[in-house]
Amino acid sequence: MRYLLIPALLAVLLSSAAFADTTYAPGANGGEARGASQYTAGNWIPGGAIDGWDFVPAPATGPVVFDVQGDVTIWEKDLWNASQFYFHFGDTSATPSVSVEIDGTVESNSPVNVQVYTTPGCDIKVLKNGAATMPLLWEYWDSGTSSWATMNYHGADINRVVAYPSYLPAGLNLCKLQATATASATQAAGHYVLDPIVACVPAILD
Repeated sequence: MRYLLIPALLAVLLSSAAFADTTYAPGANGGEARGASQYTAGNWIPGGAIDGWDFVPAPATGPVVFDVQGDVTIWEKDLWNASQFYFHFGDTSATPSVSVEIDGTVESNSPVNVQVYTTPGCDIKVLKNGAATMPLLWEYWDSGTSSWATMNYHGADINRVVAYPSYLPAGLNLCKLQATATASATQAAGHYVLDPIVACVPAILD
């Protein structure tokens, strides 16, 4: 049996077979001949009652039957043109807000959304400096409305927000993410941090 895989960056298999192959590394192409060996023996008998192959009895064997299958893995590639949202507040007396955006591309053979999340139990919408906190607003660029749209929590998960909840279509998509930090007038001085990651999640898994 021949087996075919298309390049993949995300190790998720879509297969109509009763099993999925696990011998290939994510992103690897491969093919193999597998399945039980088959043997055919017979004599060609022209005309008469048979007029074709007369397969040898005890046990009789018929023509070799080949089965052809292929799996295509869901793959995804994303490129972001920066890796840090940095905010500096030199004077918080006016309760300022500072916004930073990072643009990039997301490409996949499956509809996906973009999620930003951090460790379980940690609020993705808060920057922390010890006990001091600073609100953080996450937004994504909605090309349909040509405006920024708020990323909402993923259900009850306060550690995760979702961009493009209606899913980016398969293919190459231009994306923009924006974070806005808002300091209070008497915001405590110090270094505030949050360490999230970005995940592109196929519609089938969300």
